[in-house]
Amino acid sequence: MKLSQHFKKIIALLVSLWIVLWIIIIQIKRNYDSIIDGDCLRLDGILTYFIAWIAVLLIFRWFKTHSFNTRNISISECKLVLLLFLIVFLPRYILISNFSVLQISDYEGYWEISQALFRGYPISDELKNYMATVAVNQLLISKIFSISYLIWGNNVFAPLMLNIFFTFLYTYLFYKICNNFVGQKLSFIGAICLAVWPENILNSVYMLSEPMFLVFLFSGILFYIKCKTAFTHYKWLFISLSGLFLGLSEQLRSITTIFIITFAILIICNIESKKKLMDDILQLVVMLVFYNLVKYGYLYYVKQLLGGMSTPTFGWPLYLGTDITNWGSWSEKAALTLTQVRNSNSVDNVQKEMLQKALINISSYDLKTIIRLVLEKMYILLGRGDGTYRDLQYIFVNSPEQILSGNIPAIIWSWGSLSNIIYLVLLNTFLLSTAFKSSITDKLFFQLPFCGIMLLHCLIYISPRYQYPLLPLLLACNMISLNSINSTENKIFKFHLPGGNKCVIAK
Repeated sequence: MKLSQHFKKIIALLVSLWIVLWIIIIQIKRNYDSIIDGDCLRLDGILTYFIAWIAVLLIFRWFKTHSFNTRNISISECKLVLLLFLIVFLPRYILISNFSVLQISDYEGYWEISQALFRGYPISDELKNYMATVAVNQLLISKIFSISYLIWGNNVFAPLMLNIFFTFLYTYLFYKICNNFVGQKLSFIGAICLAVWPENILNSVYMLSEPMFLVFLFSGILFYIKCKTAFTHYKWLFISLSGLFLGLSEQLRSITTIFIITFAILIICNIESKKKLMDDILQLVVMLVFYNLVKYGYLYYVKQLLGGMSTPTFGWPLYLGTDITNWGSWSEKAALTLTQVRNSNSVDNVQKEMLQKALINISSYDLKTIIRLVLEKMYILLGRGDGTYRDLQYIFVNSPEQILSGNIPAIIWSWGSLSNIIYLVLLNTFLLSTAFKSSITDKLFFQLPFCGIMLLHCLIYISPRYQYPLLPLLLACNMISLNSINSTENKIFKFHLPGGNKCVIAK
């Protein structure tokens, strides 16, 4: 048992060091690039960084001087849900009602496939080949989007409305998850922060798959938590449902596996008795059974519908993630290589061929190039929080033909312009929160997946929108740390906030 506790402390230390190291490195690179680009006096340079740190200190001071001893909010759950729904719904509905853009890249594929499924038309051979070789998840995503046409009509507005509904669901599920760690008040604050996140609001104009992915992921996590707190005759139902929902989320994004690995690590870190250990392992096994039932059931369905499927599925993501043309992001050169491989190979061999090319990429780089590649990818993932704002700016200036109708309402555009500084406040709060005293297990529950996602994207394809699952993890860690900010036990050292009380830093 003592060995388990020591292991947990070692893991916690390594995780904290990893987080602190990367956030510091990325922010040094961010400010260095900003100075070179001449942006240091604009709201994406040194000035933004300085303002963000002042905001972080003020947040800590506020939480230090305001008691959260009363954990619950004095309104009913029904009113709380309604309020959260309005906060999620109103800005997004106003945006998509007034502004529409052309769905490009993956979003165009979702639109075309969902239209074919809804109308009962055959899917084109080109789309079938693309799904079978490199994008098996598009079939499930498009099938879910096609349901929206039954509710809101056969137009692009329908899947966007469905995404608003999914956004509300995952925001509420996030609130329920956090409620198991920090109580109702802080959970609701965290849920509101997630609901009004500028980038998430601006992303409402696109047919993203992330909202539905987070609904499945958070459902699986919440049922896992409920299994740990349920009476005996309910826990097996909850762990089974957890496996089913995690299996669905895995079909949309492969990072789901990281959360299951997190559960296994936490079991090892919290061994209390042999009986409890066996019970925890059995629950994990039951989860994996249902998880794999969904996974292999869906893959069998895909093979039957598309006439085959290319394996292993990580060949193309690894090739794109190790391509230095655009530092692990999508590039025309990589896309052309994929097209050539698809045209010259059978469906079964495409991913194998791309995997070989990825290994050739890696073996051809020297250490300096590999370090640069990883640094650039982590910068894309964590360096900025205004990717969608910049993309929309680019459309207005350079590709106005992508605008189908209307304009972005001024209040939403202004809020979106603050994306980067708000993101920096969150990131730097997270940086400091690694040192605040709180339950090691609680923080690892969110920190381990955060680090796992970072490690995975050191290898595979990266995009700024892959911050989507990281933002809730950052918020949850911050809520846990801020919840314990008044604690004065197990002191290690202290520092003073400007004009505030002493703030304890602990293990």
